[in-house]
Amino acid sequence: MNHIDIINKLEENGFEAYIVGGAVRDMFSNIIPKDVDIATNASPEEVVDIFAGEKVIMAGISFRVVLVDGYEVASYRADEYFGFSDKNVKITPTKTIEEDLSRRDFTINSMAYNVKEGRLVDPYSGKTDLMNKIIRFNRVARDRIKEDPCRIIRACRFLAKLKGTFDNDTFEALRDSSHLIATHVAPERIRKEVLITMKYKYAGIFFASLQDIGGLEYIFPSLANCVGLDGGPYHGEEVFIHAMCTGNRISPQYPYIRLAGYLHDVGKFQNAEYNDDGEITFRGHEEAGYELVKRDLAKLKFSKDEIKYITILIKYHMRSVFIGSSGKAIRKLIREFKENDIYYMDWIRLRVADRGGNKAKSPYTMQEVKDIINIIEREMYFNEIDTAFSIKDLAIDGDDIMRILNIKPSKKVGDILKYCLDRVVDYPELNNVENLEDQVKLFNMKGI
Repeated sequence: MNHIDIINKLEENGFEAYIVGGAVRDMFSNIIPKDVDIATNASPEEVVDIFAGEKVIMAGISFRVVLVDGYEVASYRADEYFGFSDKNVKITPTKTIEEDLSRRDFTINSMAYNVKEGRLVDPYSGKTDLMNKIIRFNRVARDRIKEDPCRIIRACRFLAKLKGTFDNDTFEALRDSSHLIATHVAPERIRKEVLITMKYKYAGIFFASLQDIGGLEYIFPSLANCVGLDGGPYHGEEVFIHAMCTGNRISPQYPYIRLAGYLHDVGKFQNAEYNDDGEITFRGHEEAGYELVKRDLAKLKFSKDEIKYITILIKYHMRSVFIGSSGKAIRKLIREFKENDIYYMDWIRLRVADRGGNKAKSPYTMQEVKDIINIIEREMYFNEIDTAFSIKDLAIDGDDIMRILNIKPSKKVGDILKYCLDRVVDYPELNNVENLEDQVKLFNMKGI
C-alpha cells in the first residue's frame, strides 16, 4: 500500500487522515517527499484493526504510532513536557488535527494536508513562513526549546535547508538557550543533524548560524576558534569564511568529504604564528587539525571509520601534485592513501574545493584537474613496471621472509615487509622475488 491507499482506507472507515509535517513542507517547496507521515483521529488499536492483513507494526503504543507497510500513522496526540528532553514527555490522546499540530516544533512543520479535499490545515501560518523562508518556532519559542533543546540545532539545519532567516523571537530564544546544547543534547543526535545538513546545497549556513547564536563552540569548538582569524598572505578571506566556501564547493553526494572541507583548516588557530615580516603563518596546521577534528568527532560519537576517513583527508589536504612532481613522490602519496583506505579522487575533490574557496587564487581549471588525475593514475595503472603500493602487492610475503631468514613469526617480519615496501615505492623495479630476497638479507645483515 502507498500513503494514498492508507489515507483512503482510514477515511472509508469513518476516520480523518492527513499528510503531516515535513512531507507537507516539501510539497509546498516543490520537493518530492522522501517520507510521508500520516496523522489520524483513529486510535492505534483501531489502525491495527483496519489494516489487518497488511504489514503492521506497533512502533510505540505510548507514542501512539503504528507503521503500516512502512508508513508512519500517528494518532492525534498532545505532549506535556516536564524536563529538558524529548524523553521527558507525557503523551495524551487528543481529538483534532489542530490540537495535534500545536505540539510541533516550527511553523513550517506544523501543517497538515487533506488529500481528498485538497485542503491545507495551517493554524500557525507555516506556508507563509515557508514562502518567505522564515524559521519560526511554533507558538512560544522558549517553550519549544525547553521541550527539546536539540531543536536549537534543528533550527540551524532548517535555516540551511531553506537558505532562510530566523524570526526575531526565534533568534533571541536560540541565542539565549544555545548553552543547553552542551548539557541537554545527546551527541548522537548532534551527529545525526550534522550529517543530514551535509546533504543541503548551502550547508555552510548551518555552521554560520550556529556561530551567530553562540552554539558552534559546543559542537565544533575548533571551528568556532577560526571565526575572525586572518587567513594570512596567501588567502583573501578569514579562515572561517574560507572553510565555509570550501565545504560549499563539495557536492552533497559526498557528505564526509564535505564535512572534511568545512573542518580542514581548524588547526590554523592552534598553529598561528607571526614571522619576521609580521605575516601570520600556520605551519603544520594540517597535523594539528587532524588531531583536533579527531577529538571533536569522537565527542559527537562518530564511528571510528567515519573519524578516520574525515581526519585523514584533513591530514593530507596540503599535499600537492603537479606537472613536474617526481614519480617517487607520487608513489609515496598513493601508498599513504592506500594504507589509510582513502580514494584518491576524494582527496582531489577536497583539494579542488580548497583552492576554489581561496579568494586570493584562481580556481583549478578543468585541464589542471585532469592533469592531477593523470599524474596519479599514470603511476597507479600505466607505469611500465607494476608498482606495489601496499604490502600485499609485494612479490614476497611473510612466509617467504621467515623461510629466507629461517626465523619464526615475529614483529621483525612485519618490519622487513614495511622496509621492502619502502624500497619498492622508491624503486618499482625491485618488486620481484630475486631482488626482494636481497633486500631482506640486507635488512637482516645491517639490522636496519
